[in-house]
Amino acid sequence: MAGLETKIRDIVTQYVDELQRRLWGMPLHQLLVAVERIDRALAGAVERVARTPGAPAKASGPAAKRVVPKKRAPAKKPEAAATHRPNPVRRIQGLYAGFLKNFFGRERAQIKALAKKSGQAAALAEMKKRLAKTK
Repeated sequence: MAGLETKIRDIVTQYVDELQRRLWGMPLHQLLVAVERIDRALAGAVERVARTPGAPAKASGPAAKRVVPKKRAPAKKPEAAATHRPNPVRRIQGLYAGFLKNFFGRERAQIKALAKKSGQAAALAEMKKRLAKTK
């Protein structure tokens, strides 16, 4: 471990020396921009090293506190109507789709054309008539 710490210390010292050499003599506004960039880069590097692979990044500062959501009041159930009446359009559509599974080829195409021309209710009546003949 001591050898690793020495290597890390040498790398950091070389990095700092190189930074000082490059930053020496820069105008003040460029120097401030460069320092800000370095700070952001270092903060990102430390964050990447500090967390385990696959773990989400941790927030820092006052916003880092865990926020526990407030418990919601249970949703109120709507009052049930006296009688349940399903939508008749959906009922016809469901019956049409169910009956259509019994037809194939030319006959199916004829029924689909009838549904497009006259509506699903008329096609449903035609399918019931055709199925009654086959029984």
